[in-house]
Order: sequence, then structure tokens, then C-alpha cells
Amino acid sequence: MAIAPVNKFISVAVPVSVGKQKLYEVPTGTSALLLFLQVANVGVAATFPKVTFTQQRTQRSTGNKREVRVIKDVEIPPSDAAILVDGRLVLEKTPLILDQLYIQ
Repeated sequence: MAIAPVNKFISVAVPVSVGKQKLYEVPTGTSALLLFLQVANVGVAATFPKVTFTQQRTQRSTGNKREVRVIKDVEIPPSDAAILVDGRLVLEKTPLILDQLYIQ
């Protein structure tokens, strides 16, 4: 009998562009625990981009979507970073619920 791994740690690095983009969607039949999320301004220009981070929960039976804005319009100076999540954010994907993470 094969035993599935209980813990699987992954890191995701995504270049962020203008507009809303999906960062992560929980795999089918699992739960995920987001432990840390950081966004950095590595551009050479002296711009201060604003970042908004949201969790979207979709009720799959009805199609209703609820967006939870974790942080809104945080400015990031050049060659600096902002920690958006420093703790735990529980995400799941079941026959009834679908969680996705977005950044803008």
C-alpha cells in the first residue's frame, strides 16, 4: 500500500505585470496552507507600483464568487519588498469550494 506524502512544500516565483493575474489555484481534492508571501520591486526605474492581493473563493454549486482583499494598494519603493502574508492563509478545493489567489 502506497502512502501519499502529507506535506508538500513548494515555492512559486511569478513576475507581476499590469492588471489582475492569478498566482495560485489549489489542486483538486486538497487543501493548501500559504505560509509567506512577498512581492519585490526589482525594476530599475524610480517608480512606486501599487499592489493589491486578494483571495477569491468560488462556491462551485452556485457559481457565487467572494473576493477577500488581503491588502490593497501598498506602494513598493525601488529595490525594496513588501511582505503581504506573514502567517497562515488556508486555501482549499473541494467539490463545493474553489480558492484562488490573485495579485494586481
